[in-house]
Amino acid sequence: MKPLLLLLLAALTAQAATFTGKVVGVSDGDTITVLAAGNKQFKIRLLAIDTPESGQANPLERCGLALAGANHAGDIPGGFEDGLLTGLEASQLNLQGTELVILSACESGTGELHIAEGALSLRRAFRIAGAETVLASHWPVSDQATGALVASFLKHWRSGRPRAEAWRMAQLEMLRTAKHKSPYFWAAFTLSGQWR
Repeated sequence: MKPLLLLLLAALTAQAATFTGKVVGVSDGDTITVLAAGNKQFKIRLLAIDTPESGQANPLERCGLALAGANHAGDIPGGFEDGLLTGLEASQLNLQGTELVILSACESGTGELHIAEGALSLRRAFRIAGAETVLASHWPVSDQATGALVASFLKHWRSGRPRAEAWRMAQLEMLRTAKHKSPYFWAAFTLSGQWR
């Protein structure tokens, strides 16, 4: 069986988040405070700060994931790892043969739009790396609803249904619940890439 890569960051741990949020503070020159979805603030220590104004040409350097413990990466002896996985780093992974990557953190499917290129985002980075299919969100999502939606999707997919059909079935199940029938809960994610 082909490998399955799941990055269920927001749904499984409160210590991980996308850092496509708004920078709301900079201190000591190498620590930034990011306001992510749900008005959660994260302090992240950076080796360098890339912004559109900094002259960094590759927008995949300006999107990524702050992994659990990223705000303490500077405390690790040897410190060659910063706890951030940029879109550029993700695009250089070898994910050939990986059937599915799930990016459940808020707004993990959003990115900069470029003429003739489309959206350059984490979704695109994982597709470049070789993932057959990527499931990513477009707006802040509910951890509880996302967990239920992804579990339903995986149940249907593992039962032999094509990915697109399994995703549709999971969305319809969510639509039929009283608590999560609003599109806010089930329409935030899109499946891209191989649909079978």
